[in-house]
Amino acid sequence: MSRNEQPQMPPSAMKAEMSYRTLIRLYKVFGRYYKKHWKLAAVAYSGLLLTILIALFSPWPLKLILDHVVLGNPLPEKAAFLTRWFGEQHMEPVLAGLVLAFILFQVLDSVFSYLHQVGRV
Repeated sequence: MSRNEQPQMPPSAMKAEMSYRTLIRLYKVFGRYYKKHWKLAAVAYSGLLLTILIALFSPWPLKLILDHVVLGNPLPEKAAFLTRWFGEQHMEPVLAGLVLAFILFQVLDSVFSYLHQVGRV
């Protein structure tokens, strides 16, 4: 490679560089219009982040129901507080709490998804 030649970038790096430049150019052109709606954009991004967070936690109550209540396996150490609250012998309160947690996660997912969708309008 001679001194005057530019090093070749891999296609993925070139794509990322073009995307970054395109984003900056778009913001320079349309930024003044975005500033009017920053609160709506903040609500939309908050809804998106909270939807992702809820999506990470929503399978856990169902997993604990299947592993602990249905199969009878002991709870993991981080969830052992449930048996301290309700006792080792009583599965019904643990099951009720896990079912309520699952329903709560589904409702929260719907609410945060709605906030994300409304913020995009």
